[in-house]
Amino acid sequence: MPNWVTTQMKLSTFNNEGAIEKFFTAIGNPSNEDEDQQILDFNKLIPNPETEGSDWYNANLKAWGTKWNACDAKRTDITSRSFTGGSTLYESELSFDTAWAPATPILKKIYDIAIELGIEIITTIDEEFGAYKIYLNEDGEGSLYQPQPYSIDSMITEHRASCNFY
Repeated sequence: MPNWVTTQMKLSTFNNEGAIEKFFTAIGNPSNEDEDQQILDFNKLIPNPETEGSDWYNANLKAWGTKWNACDAKRTDITSRSFTGGSTLYESELSFDTAWAPATPILKKIYDIAIELGIEIITTIDEEFGAYKIYLNEDGEGSLYQPQPYSIDSMITEHRASCNFY
């Protein structure tokens, strides 16, 4: 049984109601029979050539950075909060597991989609050796912090405070 790496992403955008739903449409495959791939399908983001025999393992590692597609993928409903001055913040969360390692090439592709749609992402990657948090702002600039015992909620609070959202 593999060691699982859990990736959690907090998505947020101001005044763009449809951006997060477009994001989920871009990364998921609603017609797939597998419920996890309906939410997040690595093959949709980075098509992996079909291989026969034992080559599937190395092909997946090269394409996605992990041996299997997303497992235990979940998303939350989009919520909104209105602020003084007329701004509205739209938010949602995405989480998924990968076997043995983070899906780094997939994360890069997800970030490209988010940047294009004007979505900020805070990512935590929780693996056996510690938690990583990655902040990606609307300009595509990322910051990586490593290993600290952060919960997703404490990171969001910290990030928003540093960005003067409130």
